[in-house]
Amino acid sequence: LPICLAQRELDRRLKDVNAENYKPKPQATFAEFAERWMESVMKQHKPSSQSSEKSDLNRVLVPHFGPKSLKDITAEAVQVFVTSLGGAPKTARNLICTMRLVWKTAQAWGYVVHDPFHGLRFLEASKGNTYNFTVEESLAIIQAAPEQWKAFFWLLAETGMRPGELAGLRVDGVDWQAGTIRIEQSVWQGKLQTPKTSTATRTFAISSELVQRLRAYQSNHWMKNRIGLMFASKRGNPLSMDNFRNRVLNPILKLLKIDKKLEAMGIKRCGNYAFRHMNATVMDEIGTPLKTRQHRLGHAQIETTMTHYTHRVDADDKGAAEAIGSMLTPKAVTIM
Repeated sequence: LPICLAQRELDRRLKDVNAENYKPKPQATFAEFAERWMESVMKQHKPSSQSSEKSDLNRVLVPHFGPKSLKDITAEAVQVFVTSLGGAPKTARNLICTMRLVWKTAQAWGYVVHDPFHGLRFLEASKGNTYNFTVEESLAIIQAAPEQWKAFFWLLAETGMRPGELAGLRVDGVDWQAGTIRIEQSVWQGKLQTPKTSTATRTFAISSELVQRLRAYQSNHWMKNRIGLMFASKRGNPLSMDNFRNRVLNPILKLLKIDKKLEAMGIKRCGNYAFRHMNATVMDEIGTPLKTRQHRLGHAQIETTMTHYTHRVDADDKGAAEAIGSMLTPKAVTIM
């Protein structure tokens, strides 16, 4: 019986080899293929994507998997790698996301046929790693902001758009009559680029209160710049959101003593994304339909909206904008 089983396995392996159209599969170590992938594929990606992918590969993936032949990287090996990382689950997911991109190309080019990510499990994310402002905190930040930045923070809070998308917002992206905003580009490290995904290019409603605030901003504080942006640096260049966080947002958080609250919670850094998470949570609380939430946030997958962000211009879209805009209209506010 053992001999029969061995013969059966041998026949299975020789079947493809003996086929008339058989071609031996190319071979490479992970390090060798990663280098080819960076030269041939990664260079087609956006600069922001290239930066993170190159860092993931050179800093972690190649040092770990580099000497291994692609065909020898098994599901067990990948699971052991993920488990050994510890730390923030998001970091592990980002690394595997980059590795999947490389692997997909390896499959397309005939280097491998197996899927080492099948059944992969990640450590559950801790909700303490991120922070979303409350509506009261968002309103207090808007009120405490220098006059030229009040509209900027209001836009972040009411729309939930990504900070880079707001930095890339064009003046002609605002339809004053319809009360809508069009997202067609974003800013990464001071450079304009297309949005994160195809679904990130979108048009959505803003409240009548925000329309008035933007009109006031444009009349009193807007400085015309050569690239037609609503917000730009004093030199007329796209904003660096890291610099903006350090120079504008952090002093406000310190003034309002929100930084002490974050410190007590063990949160080392809180940036402009905390407005986005607040916005998603509020839309959930006021019963905004899931598809509308997905569209306004620009998520490609509804699962992203539900899993990571909940703690089209139609009636639901306009209703969400007006409801959140009303909450952010200046009024007496107390931060607890």
